[in-house]
Amino acid sequence: MKNKTKHEADNTRGIYLRNQTYWLRFYRNGRELRKSLQTHDMGEAIKLAQAERARVPMNPAENLQGSVGRYLRQEVEANRLAPRYAEELRRRLGFLLDYFPEVTRLDDLTPKRLQTYLDHVRRKLSPASLNSYSGQLRGLFNILVERKHLRENPMNHVRLPAFNQGEHVRENVVSPEVAQKLIDNCTDSRLKFVLLAGFCMGMRKEEIIEARWGWFNEKARVCLIPPEARKRSKPACPPLNAAVIKHLQFMREQLPTQPHPTDYILEPEVVAGSYRYRWDFRKPFTDFMKKHKVNCTAHDMRRTFCTLAMRNRATIEQLSAWVGDTPRVLASHYAHLKTYNPLVEQILK
Repeated sequence: MKNKTKHEADNTRGIYLRNQTYWLRFYRNGRELRKSLQTHDMGEAIKLAQAERARVPMNPAENLQGSVGRYLRQEVEANRLAPRYAEELRRRLGFLLDYFPEVTRLDDLTPKRLQTYLDHVRRKLSPASLNSYSGQLRGLFNILVERKHLRENPMNHVRLPAFNQGEHVRENVVSPEVAQKLIDNCTDSRLKFVLLAGFCMGMRKEEIIEARWGWFNEKARVCLIPPEARKRSKPACPPLNAAVIKHLQFMREQLPTQPHPTDYILEPEVVAGSYRYRWDFRKPFTDFMKKHKVNCTAHDMRRTFCTLAMRNRATIEQLSAWVGDTPRVLASHYAHLKTYNPLVEQILK
């Protein structure tokens, strides 16, 4: 086979085949982007790729995404929006603008364009994912309306398929007996902290990974998770039970004095700057659950904590303060489980 000429190599640069459709990988405004060329023909893919590369990249400080990014940063700095959620909104807008490269002003994001876009992504998403996706866009536009950057939320005029949240609520919950057995049988101190933080405190996966010693007030028996470490802008204040306090004391005794450890409870295993420099417990957690033949994900631990708390006569307002979700979200997910069971007190006390 003849080697490609330099001209041919330039034409096919960044083009790759995925599920029998050609895609283009390219960079714009310092971001790596991937876009479907929506063709099975290589010649047509080259033409479409050349047209895409010919688009003049705008200065991030002047284009629409750069402007909205500044608005979101202002919301984060004013503690009205959690950094993680702001990043999610920025990414959602990025995908939308990649679909409509001709859009340069907020007013150009009309209901008709949004309807076209959501009808497109609807073919690839489950009803629950589409509901979440459209909800994030609605939330983004609400922020822009509140700050007078838009007159009206264009999502108000977009038609979406009917969605019943109750039909899509995930209900996998571990029984208190099984949860307690998993905690008791765990010999790895870091993984045991993960189990305690999930089952006894209802912390999310990323909150567990980012957990700092300074969050935990053992005297007051409470953990304060700051907004910047959470998915939402609301802080969470889960209680500390005796088992959590005892294990924290054990882990603190095991801390090395040289070199001085960081403030993270789950110390990283590789130096900062590597691809993943926090301890990601996914593999050891999955292996541990398989070993004990328990069907449980990291978020199932949070779901278990909320369910057990409701069964132990906690009010929705109390649970809202503990886990940082709104009463409306908690009511839709856990109110139907509010049946008292004295067996759950063992894991919560």
